[in-house]
Amino acid sequence: FTGASPSRPSPGVNGRAGGATSEMPGGIGLVFYRDAGTPYLLVKEVVPDGPAFRSGLVYPGDRLVAINDFDLAWSGTTPRAQQPQLPGRHGTPVTLCFDRTAEGSPYPERFNVNLVRDGGFYPDRLSSSPYRPFSDNELTDL
Repeated sequence: FTGASPSRPSPGVNGRAGGATSEMPGGIGLVFYRDAGTPYLLVKEVVPDGPAFRSGLVYPGDRLVAINDFDLAWSGTTPRAQQPQLPGRHGTPVTLCFDRTAEGSPYPERFNVNLVRDGGFYPDRLSSSPYRPFSDNELTDL
């Protein structure tokens, strides 16, 4: 998974391809793996030039804890149709909440990142392993 595709739209205003939403699906340019024993996802890779990369705020090891104010801890008890999803329509906004633990700190720092989904980075991926390198056969679409 490279994050880029030959059909990737050219960037427009504020990083939006064409500057408008469409029915085309969009992603945020992240590869995750499951945080064992929790409902959370850990960032494995920030795809170059994707929305998360362009924000400059998301790094490997960050723990995704909420999507649009929906805490992933509730994902096992809330019907999937009522849960916000990472993928969505190209050009639509999504707010992600992450935890990051600084070296030497026992407590994580929680922060939000506002991104705009981009069709050139759909789908975001889930890796079966936290280790690098990885191959496409260990990735599934989110």
